[in-house]
Amino acid sequence: VKVAGGEHWMDQFFVMKKYRRRGVGAQAAVSVLRAHPGRWQVGQMAGNQAARSFWLRVIAEFSTGHYTEVQLTSGWWQGHIQCFQSTRPP
Repeated sequence: VKVAGGEHWMDQFFVMKKYRRRGVGAQAAVSVLRAHPGRWQVGQMAGNQAARSFWLRVIAEFSTGHYTEVQLTSGWWQGHIQCFQSTRPP
């Protein structure tokens, strides 16, 4: 599924409903992104607006707005992908 230029791909990410909207998911996501510096791609399946909203919020803050988004509309996997760089914190 990866578009050109990605080193890391977030394959699966799920937060149980009882833990949602408490910051648990964002905290876990940022921990993973910081632990693996490099070029990242995070995708959301077409139609999953809740996941897309979550990731856009997390990635925009994490990358300070330095990301691009592409939408795949054909092939075996379709959806939105955000591409950005993660660096190891000082």
